[in-house]
Formats: sequence, C-alpha cells, structure tokens
Amino acid sequence: MKRLPIHPQPLPHEALTSWIRRMAELYDLDAMTFMERAFNCKYTYASEMDFDICAPQELIMALSKRTTVPVGKIRAMTIEGYAPLLIDTTLPAEGLFKAYISQFPTLAPIRNKFPKLLFSLDEMSWLPWVSPYFKDQSCTECIDLDPVPYRRIYWRLSWMVCCPLHGQMLEDSSPPRQASEAIIALDHLTLKAVSSGKVILHDGRTIHAAVWLRSLRTLIDELTRPISTLGQARLTIEKIWQSADRSRYMGSRKFLVFEYMGSKEREHIMQVVAETVEKLLEGAISPSFKIALKKGEQQFFLPYR
Repeated sequence: MKRLPIHPQPLPHEALTSWIRRMAELYDLDAMTFMERAFNCKYTYASEMDFDICAPQELIMALSKRTTVPVGKIRAMTIEGYAPLLIDTTLPAEGLFKAYISQFPTLAPIRNKFPKLLFSLDEMSWLPWVSPYFKDQSCTECIDLDPVPYRRIYWRLSWMVCCPLHGQMLEDSSPPRQASEAIIALDHLTLKAVSSGKVILHDGRTIHAAVWLRSLRTLIDELTRPISTLGQARLTIEKIWQSADRSRYMGSRKFLVFEYMGSKEREHIMQVVAETVEKLLEGAISPSFKIALKKGEQQFFLPYR
C-alpha cells in the first residue's frame, strides 16, 4: 500500500475523525469520500462518534501504512486509547458499571443491588463517560487560537463540561458561556488527569489519573442515585443539594445514569459535583469512607488544609 503523498501528522490529543477531516481537506474532499477512496472505508458504516470510540483495526492499520504514523499513536487518538487505564474498556459488559463506580466510595456505601423500579441501565450499551446523546462539543477559543484548528479526543467524553484553559463551557453553539469558578477548578484537575496521567493537588499530593476519574464518577453516582440506597449518607447528601441551592434533588426521583442524561442535566450535576469536591478538599465536608490504597497512593478527597 503506497503512502499518501500528503499526510499531516496528528496534533496533540487530536481525535481520529479530526485528523481524517484535516487530511481530506488537503485533497479537497469531504471526509466520507476521502475514506472511501484512500482506505476503502465508509463513515456510513458507523457514526463519527463510533470511529472515535473504537476505530476498526483494519482502518488503523491502513492509516498507519499510508501515513507512517505508528499504530499505537493512531489508537491513542480514539477513546479506546484511554483503556484500560482510565475507562476499563470500550466493550460494554455485564458488571462493568458496578466495577467502575465501586472502587473509591466517598460519601455513601457501595451498592450491591440496584432496585429495578428505581434503576434503569442497559449494561450491554453503557460505557463510563460515554454519552449516547453526546453533541460535538468544543472550545471555540482553543480552535480559534490553533495554528491548525483541530478537535481534541478528550472533548468526546462527558468528564468535563468546560475548557478550563479559557473558562468557557464546551458547547456546540455560540456565543460560548462562561463557566463557574467551581467548574473551572474541577475541570482543570480532570484535564490534567486525562492529558498527563496524574493530578497534583494544592498540598502537593499526586493522584493517579485512574484513581481521580473513578473517584469522580463514583461521587457523581453517590450524589444522584436513589435516596433508598444512601444509608447513613442520606442527610449529608441532602444537605449538599440544599446548600447548592438547586431546585430539585436528583436522588428523589427515578434514577437516571449520568451518561444517559441530556447535556443540560449533566451540566447541572457537574456543578453540584464541583462544589462538593471543593468542600471535600477544603475539609468542609468529611468523607465517610477511608479507602485502603496501595503504598504511595492517597484518596484525593481528603482535605488539604
């Protein structure tokens, strides 16, 4: 298979479909036509999101041969590149949800059972941080400032709702909205986790990205799950929602998995989560659970003051 005469290198944290679009533009083709002619592959077989989650192995091999970019680097341009360290897998499986959110409890006990009347989840479609209702969100300022505009792969997941570099919400519309200080602070730490593999807190503690993201997703579950599953944590979590001045407590209604919520509802949840993390780190709220971690690891929700 011959090399493509023009094949720009991937940019830092670039999404696979962003790179393909950039190459297609150099040949004055749309992405679908370029894929068909250069790799005998059609976008119509799957959505762009599907390509960015887990591209077909034959496509990755063809891209590598025709551009000289290593297979591992191309794989890292997809969400599959975050597995198994940050998201476990891109293949939904029974028990994945419980495994992902049960390692680092902070406020409430781990749930062993999910009441069918309160809990709705298709385990064979769920992946951590991957929303089926996801929109093509981005930071317009990042793209405007790029010498070569491109989209980041970490914008494809719901673990951040803003660009902490520019303080604006990640959206598919304009003009961009300003993010709250709490959201910016939380997403700054999450961006460090997904881009560098670690988080450094104010007191100098280093937290592995895998611990950070699983702890964060567990906290989301604790703050949004049905009241009947909270045990002694019920009062603490109800106070968190009251102090956040939110119109309704999410746990008082039928449980909806975070990834299945709409963008506005996920933003609503992440605002409360950001304020809660801020209070946990300051010591204004005390964690209910101390986790037995390996030597050298620390639970990041312990106060730093």
